[in-house]
Amino acid sequence: MSDTTPARNDGAGRATPTIEPRDVHVVHRSRSGGIFRRNTLRAVDGVSVSVRRGEVLGIVGESGSGKSTLARVMTGLRPVTEGEVLFDGTPPRHGRAARRKLGRKVSVVFQDPSTALNPRLPVRETLVDPLRVHGIGDDASRLARVREPLHLVGLPQSALEVRRGDSPAVSDSASRSPAPSRWSRRSSSPTSRPALWTCPCAPRC
Repeated sequence: MSDTTPARNDGAGRATPTIEPRDVHVVHRSRSGGIFRRNTLRAVDGVSVSVRRGEVLGIVGESGSGKSTLARVMTGLRPVTEGEVLFDGTPPRHGRAARRKLGRKVSVVFQDPSTALNPRLPVRETLVDPLRVHGIGDDASRLARVREPLHLVGLPQSALEVRRGDSPAVSDSASRSPAPSRWSRRSSSPTSRPALWTCPCAPRC
């Protein structure tokens, strides 16, 4: 999501970092250990880094080295045990308004679509929703904005109507077939036995 706010200056001629963890420590307390002294695990130990607008930062490490924990700290999803994280040069504030302001600039793309995507929402609604939440554009401009990334990555526009779990055949036929009714009638034989009314998204719903 782009932002049109002018970049701030840090006083040395450089743009102020959008995200800047400073000497960040995150310590997990485990269930093992004594009654009054639990064992601890240092997930992040004294990390300092800065990310400015237009920069790409890669965090590389083995499994369990604290990459995901640091990413959650940098996006405001997890508090730190020690240290601080600055957003646009200032400490984060608490509250709904502050969270919304931060979310307009910083967002997360989770790597597991099976848990990150709502199976009841098509791709179109998933992409439009953040724009609607932050009051960006109107319905027409939002739709135009979400169509552009599909073109850039070579996906057909019919992919906007696909839901999580749909098969490739469903997405391929989305642009060629009329939209099915919400409910379809199915009968095992042309007898007088009662028909079954099934939802097309079964068995997911």
